[in-house]
Amino acid sequence: MESKKIILLATEADTTNILYHKIEEAFGVYKIIQEQKIPSINNLRRRAKKKGIVTVAGQVLFKLIAEPVLRIASSNRVQQILSENQLNTSSIPANKIIKVESINSEETISLLQQLNPDLMIIHGTRILSSKLLQNVSCKIMNIHAGITPKYRGVHGAYWALAESDPINCGVTVHFVDEGIDTGEIILQDNIQPAPGDNFHTYPYLQLAKGIELLLRAVKDHFENRLTTKKASGQSVLRHHPTIWTYIYNRFKKIR
Repeated sequence: MESKKIILLATEADTTNILYHKIEEAFGVYKIIQEQKIPSINNLRRRAKKKGIVTVAGQVLFKLIAEPVLRIASSNRVQQILSENQLNTSSIPANKIIKVESINSEETISLLQQLNPDLMIIHGTRILSSKLLQNVSCKIMNIHAGITPKYRGVHGAYWALAESDPINCGVTVHFVDEGIDTGEIILQDNIQPAPGDNFHTYPYLQLAKGIELLLRAVKDHFENRLTTKKASGQSVLRHHPTIWTYIYNRFKKIR
């Protein structure tokens, strides 16, 4: 297969490093356009308008209390997942990175038009704006941590298990459109969490499986033999759990 220009749109994170190294090894990554993280206060204000102060307060308490405990308790399991799947968290070479304030800025749109990629892959960014989507000519792929359309949004594996729906505990590779995880589905598969896995480790299992699917999708895309299907059926946008929702699910043995 001839060399293609792949651009990664991402935020700074260990999972971005993992994704970069896998794509670089398989196809090469031309550049990474890395956006700054949205200030937490901006996220909280926006969520409070949509979900209400009580719900957002519960989500904040979950992030402040439960997530740090799970992160520490799961450190050995995370390392095991990384090792078993040969996932590399080392830093990305600085000469590959172009930093921008927002992935939807005029600066980013101008950069993409200059770089003229053959394919873009996003990871952990803001929702792409209509303007950006209308001003790029190539396809954009995403690994979504959930089975769409039933588990759109965030923490799809956790919500599937919490709803006793293990057959939909998985990951989706899809093309990006103007909706939130609503684009045409390329590949999907489920994950098989071990008894010791939990809210913190599910995303690493999903990323490992998602990268496997993504590499197949990229190869098929460039070889013009990719097939897709439209998302259909029940469609629900998922959000972060509140501390009380998480405690309730712990009684059901969902970690």
